[in-house]
Amino acid sequence: MAKITSVMQWGYICGSDQEASSLVWPVRFKPAVTAVLVVLGLTVRSPWLLVAVGGLGILGTFFQKLSWIDLLYNHSVRHLFKAPALGPDPSVRRWLCGLADFFVLVAGLALARGHRALAWGFGGLVIFLAGSVVLTGICLPAFLYYKWKGRKQVNTKIAVALIVGSVAVGTLVPSRLLATDGYFDTGYGAKAQGIGGAGVAFPQDALAPATNPAGISFVENRFDVGLEYFRPIRNTEVTGNQAPSNNISYDASDDKNFFIPSLGFNHQVGDRLNLGVAAYGNGGMNTTYTRNVTLFGSSSAGIDLEQGFISPTVSYKVLDNTSLGVALNLAYQRFKATGLENFAAFPGLSASPNQLTDQGYDWSTGIGVRVGWLSKLTPWFSLGATYQSKTWMSRFKEYQGLFAGQGSFDIPENYAVGIAVKPISKLTAAVDVERINYSGVASVGNALLPALGQSQLGSDSGAGFGWKDVTVEKVGVAYDLNDEWTLRAGYNHTSQPIPSSETLFNLLAPGVVQDHLTLGTTYKFAKVHELSFAYTHGFEKTVSGSQSIPANFGGGNANITLYEDSFNISYGYRF
Repeated sequence: MAKITSVMQWGYICGSDQEASSLVWPVRFKPAVTAVLVVLGLTVRSPWLLVAVGGLGILGTFFQKLSWIDLLYNHSVRHLFKAPALGPDPSVRRWLCGLADFFVLVAGLALARGHRALAWGFGGLVIFLAGSVVLTGICLPAFLYYKWKGRKQVNTKIAVALIVGSVAVGTLVPSRLLATDGYFDTGYGAKAQGIGGAGVAFPQDALAPATNPAGISFVENRFDVGLEYFRPIRNTEVTGNQAPSNNISYDASDDKNFFIPSLGFNHQVGDRLNLGVAAYGNGGMNTTYTRNVTLFGSSSAGIDLEQGFISPTVSYKVLDNTSLGVALNLAYQRFKATGLENFAAFPGLSASPNQLTDQGYDWSTGIGVRVGWLSKLTPWFSLGATYQSKTWMSRFKEYQGLFAGQGSFDIPENYAVGIAVKPISKLTAAVDVERINYSGVASVGNALLPALGQSQLGSDSGAGFGWKDVTVEKVGVAYDLNDEWTLRAGYNHTSQPIPSSETLFNLLAPGVVQDHLTLGTTYKFAKVHELSFAYTHGFEKTVSGSQSIPANFGGGNANITLYEDSFNISYGYRF
């Protein structure tokens, strides 16, 4: 009996390796056609193409004789290459393809309703999983299913639904918070957060691509899923304004409880190649005022920016101790603003006053890349480096009168170097230094003045939040107490992104916290399972304005304060 191959993972029973080999390319035809059609549908924004592909695929799942891609292959394509015919799909392949078709159908319906980011989330997941099958022969959900089934018999549909469904949940819920290294999260996953976010030279789980994609070469085959509870407390005030009614202390934390999922998968292919995918919240900004900010408008003020990444990753060991990695960042974000009526009402202040405030959520999608290098120079010393390009995002058309560049809101480039030192076998210390170039994105980096008086909001040179580039230092230690328990601690410090002259607009985005203390632990059990926990406290920080309110708004200053706490829990399965 032949060993389980890329053919037999779908439930095909082959009597020999030769028989299995003859089906290697035929079984990739269906995922290849599906991936091409999904890419086409998303690119040309054709919801009905996606609905047709998904709907017909689901029909073929329940009525195998009506599977149009198999009919195309059996009655046409295979004859061109003298390839064998394919019979009805085995149960595992049938339901995996059915779930993929369901995701394509959802992507089409989401696109038809104008939810482009949701469509890209579902469609991007299908593209990645189908592309993995076509290029490598590996079906990641099927692989996980067989690993799981080897330990415990489970229903095929339930196993596939849990695996793929958890991927969907992790990839489709973006980060909704006011993160702490500016608006980036301090670290990705409970293990990294437990050591202050350091991870460029010290990968610990399948979320390593979020920090350094080369790291997955030094991580075991594993699946990780986590959830972070984040609680930021934002307080602001206006002082010294000519209108006494504007001098108010505000509570900007009407919405203060946020939940942020994450997910990662890593698998070694051969001796040197690793494939993985990470899905995580990159960062965001949020304020929800309990009342109107009188300088801004007459209704409750606030903004909500959410960003999420899906990052298919490839890492290759060029030497036994050195790897190079690349992650494709498929990004999606959504934004809304409320209570900014005064900026829209003031004549000539905005290029598009009707697309400035209270337009509900608008979605944006984009693409970027992260590359990385990691070398274990000695058994006790590792060195790494990583660079993430600017992530080019589509415009927020419903807020083209607010953001510079007609609604442009790209995600800034960043880069980092890191070291990891292992002075004794049970102790690892890691240090990262990261640079985030916020000023390279006009809507984030453009100063309020003199732009507010010289250029209209929404124009290329329009006012932004005035954020400066920041340098982030991350340091942490991990100590293996025994075979079951690992203890972690860390510290994270960032330079201040918000100058005292730029606090007016940043009443909406008071990302001023600079110092964070972190603690964490991991408990391993039953040989392959582990639970990790992390706690982060962002110490209270206030930036007091200095001539931050323009004279035509009555002068004076805006002062902004923030502190925050977060708890992160994750489950890891090693196989």
